Amino acid sequence: MSDMAVVSKKSKDRSPNFPFINLERAIERAREFYAEEKRGVAPLSRAAVHWKFSESSSSALQTVSALKSYNLLVETGGSGKGRQLQLTDLALRIILDQRPESEDRVRLIREAATAPSIASDVYERWPELPSDSTLNHYLVLDRRFNEATAPSVVRILKENHWFARVGSDSVVSGDMGIADNTVVEQVARAPTRLDEARQLPADQAPRVRASAPESSGHVEQLASLDGGTTVTLTFSAKPDVDFWEWIAFYAKAKADKLAKVKAAERPIHHADPGRPEDVAGT
Repeated sequence: MSDMAVVSKKSKDRSPNFPFINLERAIERAREFYAEEKRGVAPLSRAAVHWKFSESSSSALQTVSALKSYNLLVETGGSGKGRQLQLTDLALRIILDQRPESEDRVRLIREAATAPSIASDVYERWPELPSDSTLNHYLVLDRRFNEATAPSVVRILKENHWFARVGSDSVVSGDMGIADNTVVEQVARAPTRLDEARQLPADQAPRVRASAPESSGHVEQLASLDGGTTVTLTFSAKPDVDFWEWIAFYAKAKADKLAKVKAAERPIHHADPGRPEDVAGT
């Protein structure tokens, strides 16, 4: 996902402040800052370099604003490019908690997701996010977001909702919380209804589903992935572009996680100095 600004340009129709990147990206930015500065303080000009922005880039300013909105970053002094930045305790506890199933980390990620005032207000009204149209209506008419800006805010709220699993009691650190071999049914524009997805144990889930139920409204048949597995997605209605964008977001997060697990499990071979073939020059 590109770092496209959500906050509209200064004008009489300017939208309220809201992070221009989702929480997952913001946490990655916090990790990049930590990799160079640890718990220390750094000026904005140096942070911009860590994030691969030029010192004069507006993206650097927007990134600082986003991390501050999620309570991942604070300013400790200075002004302009010399503004002094430091990670918060919340950020450190999230990025340094490496436990596979950490309830603390999940709780803190939820805290970050609801830190922006708009997000806090939304969840006060709806513990589970409503439909896109309802949320867009609220942002435009009640919170006075620009009509062109509101859809981006809806998208980021949804991405944060499923990344942090706000409103869910399940622990999802390291995985998005949806089991493998799951048949996902879309219910009324359902990126916001995937908690209701039907999840089957691995030994019961069908590897090939030749036909859809009579009640289904739309079926997507994917090509065989490995020559032996066919994937069929069944929806109550034809999915729209927002849903497929969310699927892409989820799939990337899932693939990245599996890649990390595979890399961690890969055995490390150490050279045996007692073996002639391991000795240089032999």
